Amino acid sequence: MTVRSQQFAVDNSWVVPYNPLLSLKYDSHINVEVVHSVSAVKYLYKYITKGNDRVMFRLSDGREVDITNDEIERYVLARYISASEAYWRLYNFAIHFRYPPVMKLPVHLEDEQTVLFDAARAQDVADAGPPRTKLTDWFRLNAEDSSARTILYPDIPKHYTWNNNKWHRRKRTLVSNETDDDCASDMIGRIPVIGLSAHQNELYYLRMLLYHQVGATCYADLRTVEGEEIETYQAACLRLGLLDDDQEIDRAMEEAAGLKFGNQLRELFVNVLMWVRPADPSAFYDRHKQALGEDFNNMSPEEAENETLIFLQDRLSRYDLELKRDFGLPQPSAPIRIPSELRDELAYDVGLLTDLHIDHLGRLTEEQRCVYDAVVDSVGNNKGALISLDACGGTGKTFILTTILAFFRSRGDVALATAASGIAATLLPNGRTLHSRLKVLFIMHIVNF
Repeated sequence: MTVRSQQFAVDNSWVVPYNPLLSLKYDSHINVEVVHSVSAVKYLYKYITKGNDRVMFRLSDGREVDITNDEIERYVLARYISASEAYWRLYNFAIHFRYPPVMKLPVHLEDEQTVLFDAARAQDVADAGPPRTKLTDWFRLNAEDSSARTILYPDIPKHYTWNNNKWHRRKRTLVSNETDDDCASDMIGRIPVIGLSAHQNELYYLRMLLYHQVGATCYADLRTVEGEEIETYQAACLRLGLLDDDQEIDRAMEEAAGLKFGNQLRELFVNVLMWVRPADPSAFYDRHKQALGEDFNNMSPEEAENETLIFLQDRLSRYDLELKRDFGLPQPSAPIRIPSELRDELAYDVGLLTDLHIDHLGRLTEEQRCVYDAVVDSVGNNKGALISLDACGGTGKTFILTTILAFFRSRGDVALATAASGIAATLLPNGRTLHSRLKVLFIMHIVNF
């Protein structure tokens, strides 16, 4: 074996950051870290509160010692506390300090509480009904306690404690500063952040209302503005003035209408609905529906609007969204003539697929050609064979599948490319996961041997 030496420069970038002055003063290596991101804060916080250092050592007078590798005993007994930490603990000084205390408050739509249960107890859980949460008990508290009706949901932990799945009025003050309230504490409530997504937009606006509406005894009260019950949480936020107007995206759509036409403009409108989230989608659509259907100039206004709605519903259905349910827009008066799945599978360029198939077919190996012939024969003769490819990475499985898909699609047939994982699906032309395409539920069992 030949060993070759290599020479390279080593500078301070290879050394853990340190402070020469502190190292010299205290005669020890002192690590210096600068907090410049949230991740660094998490790391430092975890590091200083991780507990005592542990060390295992054994004294012997020279005789043979039986050292047993008992991991449990080593973990329990191997505690090491330095002199400085022992001094700190003996005098009951605080190891770490957090202020103010924070209580996490759940938020969920009506009858959509999170329920954890064992499969064997599923029926019992179903018979028990929706569980009580801090939010639902806040409604109960407002109905029974008049003093709670002036307190926002996030401020409830300041005046009430949560015990035995119920809010209880505090009996003593825990506030650090002077206050006239005899039953208050420093604790604050925090509702988890809800991402503004088309699939949970009502949950997002419900969270917004909880920071502004007091005295609600049910979900309907949160949507009630000036005595009128509003249909959706988003509309209630709009009525309360909690949402900005849509002037900016109106200008963006007007600018796009001068540059784009037909499907391009409608695609932009769909993206605005999904990702920008107009404050009032219905009014936003009314302002731009004429431009959206401008290319249907050979139809009546009603037919042009219906074609526009068909296009919008077709695009949104790919993300399991609906015009009426998720955005409050009108549904098309006529159903979509061809399902989007079939329309996508029949919209390929046959000429390009034919050339691709011919090119790939001439490059198949003998084993790959056997797989190709078996699939084509099964489909052509309606055998319904179930064929599985099992080979190492890099042996051309994706190449074979691409060739087979190109052959059938070039003939005008429908070939659905699916895979169990998202990574595998991206390798196939127009591939999607099996769950996304067919809503197949995977139940995985992990067995340790």
